[in-house]
Amino acid sequence: MVTLGPHTSKTLIFIPAWNEEDAITNVVHELRQEFPGVDVLVIDDGSTDNTAERAKAAGALVASHPSNLGIGPARRTGYMFAAREGYTRIAHCDADGQHTPAGIRTVLAAIEKDECDLAVGSRFLSPASDDEPLVYVPSPMRNIGIIVFRRLVSSVTKQRFTDCTSGLYAANLRVILQFANGPTNIDYPELQNIVRTVRNGLRVREYPTVMRERIAGSSSITPLKTFFYVFNGIVSIYAAALRQREEIRTIDG
Repeated sequence: MVTLGPHTSKTLIFIPAWNEEDAITNVVHELRQEFPGVDVLVIDDGSTDNTAERAKAAGALVASHPSNLGIGPARRTGYMFAAREGYTRIAHCDADGQHTPAGIRTVLAAIEKDECDLAVGSRFLSPASDDEPLVYVPSPMRNIGIIVFRRLVSSVTKQRFTDCTSGLYAANLRVILQFANGPTNIDYPELQNIVRTVRNGLRVREYPTVMRERIAGSSSITPLKTFFYVFNGIVSIYAAALRQREEIRTIDG
């Protein structure tokens, strides 16, 4: 994992990325411009293109996996880095440019104000202002999964959630340590992490966020994959719900 020298920022923004060479430069530039003084880390999840090189050239720290491990391990790398380097707040967003600086600022502000331990950016809550209309409209197939996951996660946590597959989070140190020390390979981290956090007695809240069009590329979720995604997602939700409450400890154990 990349080693960072002395730093003054207590906030880290990290971005899991796999083959996002066409988008990552703009994403990193925007974050560095909008959040001066905040460290930006790109987790290159075994990309076969120039994602890592372009992220470094744009001014980001880069941690590279030797092969593609998936979104769960990629996010865990970000949390492990944050815990090891002493960050007390993190945010993470997708590498395709769909998350806005305003959305990242909203969830980070919730953590800074201690409104919750984990702040989730929801595409399905009312916008914070009339200047930020909701633009995300899921495809019919994707919407099936969203509805199923919303109902199941809300049911097992006894708390209403609207966007259980959001890629936009902010978290405090308690959640950083929880996720850094969690399972090493989670295929559905968004679903399991919300359930785990609530079951561990930590506070989770959703905040309105706006989704832009992708800068480049396309989603890897096809109609055929949707059926497998929904089925496996349901299994992962109940697996997380059946886990014993975890003891949150430091990264060194």
